[in-house]
Amino acid sequence: MIKTLFSLSALSSISYLIAFVNQILISKHLGTSFELDAFFYALSFLTIFYFYSSPITEAAIPQLFKAKQEGTLEVTKYFSQVLNTIFILGTISSVVLFYSSNYLLGLVNKSLSPIFLSLIQKYSLGLVALIFLNTLTTFFQSVLNCYNQYIFQQVGRIASSIIGLLILFIYLDSLGPWAIGISMIASMSVLVFFQFYEIQKAGISYNPKHGIVLNSKFMKIMLALSVNFFIVALYLVYEKWGLSSFGTGTISAYSYSQKLFHVPLQIFMTGLLSISWTKTLEKLHLNGLEQGGEYILKLCSYTFAPALVLSVMLSMFSREILLLCFLGGKFDLKSLDLTANIFQMMILGFPFVVLNGLLGRLITSLQQAKILGYAGILLNIFLFLFAFLSIKTARIEYFGYSTAVSYLLVNIFLVVRIRDILTANIFEKILSSDLKIYIYLVVLFFFHHFFLKQFFHILDKKDAALFVFGIGGIYLIPVIFYYRHKLL
Repeated sequence: MIKTLFSLSALSSISYLIAFVNQILISKHLGTSFELDAFFYALSFLTIFYFYSSPITEAAIPQLFKAKQEGTLEVTKYFSQVLNTIFILGTISSVVLFYSSNYLLGLVNKSLSPIFLSLIQKYSLGLVALIFLNTLTTFFQSVLNCYNQYIFQQVGRIASSIIGLLILFIYLDSLGPWAIGISMIASMSVLVFFQFYEIQKAGISYNPKHGIVLNSKFMKIMLALSVNFFIVALYLVYEKWGLSSFGTGTISAYSYSQKLFHVPLQIFMTGLLSISWTKTLEKLHLNGLEQGGEYILKLCSYTFAPALVLSVMLSMFSREILLLCFLGGKFDLKSLDLTANIFQMMILGFPFVVLNGLLGRLITSLQQAKILGYAGILLNIFLFLFAFLSIKTARIEYFGYSTAVSYLLVNIFLVVRIRDILTANIFEKILSSDLKIYIYLVVLFFFHHFFLKQFFHILDKKDAALFVFGIGGIYLIPVIFYYRHKLL
């Protein structure tokens, strides 16, 4: 498992580093502009029309794993039913988008300018293919993970990322944000092709004659999750509306921060979640509840501390890292300071999102639909609350810290509920083993922000590099010695 995990993480690193280069290209050519704000707003608006993407996958995979035990014919039948369901929902969503986008945008965004709303609508209609592609890539990835087919799809992801990068490089100057949309559609289409090819190699075929999924367990989990994901989609639109009140460029800066947040998240989580879900399902099937649960809980205790170290380091050096990578072209000092300010707050939520992903996989594997539903409702309530506070008080800090605080509170709820099911003290497993590191990071964080940074305001890339690698290296020495001692 460890060898596969590192192989996956290495391959994921390549594809997401290419995505990072994409963000650098976009920032140089478009900065934090009015048009880019509208494009990112449109992407959020589109999520309303494929909110069912993750719920279908989360509900289908446990059933697909069971069908796998019965043979290839049963898997092909179930796989075809899920695909038919995806195609029907995607078609309905696309028709609704074409006929109601103008009305819906005007309904929920009355305070925005007509020019801005018109741009959002044009981008939304032009990106309609993402409704299908997002759902297909999510489902296909999980199907391949179920068959332990990790490596080839990551190669496909790298190939699709390279194609997307080439499109941006060639057309970004002439087409502006439209080049980003074309790049996304082209790269995701290539990835879908790679994934479907590998699925067929595994012996699974698609036959539209098998109908749609009507399994009661599937419907129960999907409906429970769909409510939450639909609310998430509404939140994303509300979030962008709230960010627009802070002025032109704020949506772009916030979106840059989110994209940067997902680079370490996906590198860290792709291999971990892909393998852990399959292994959990196997252990639950072969060894029962306790074995599957214990496997996930060990992963939680092993990964939380390293994820926290990474998030604190990225937060402390957020401005210097962005200065090194992004400053130049249309991404000026104003864009830099705005993006860095948001990112340094947002990235602190990284370890809690990692932990939530692992706990969520465990809950899904146990098919505890009610717990998933309650957790999703709680998360949405917290996110809406922070967005509301940010808009009412005109303080962007509420938006910035919303990820960390919201996921922390939801994780506490999940831990309590899992403890009731597995009778395991998860708090002790996660927190007690690395308590010294947590204390060190808290002290270090406050020292860096409230003392050291008062003496530095770096504007030069060379100075930024020396600051990050010099001071950052000093900060990491105690962490390295601590883990070296533990490993020995």
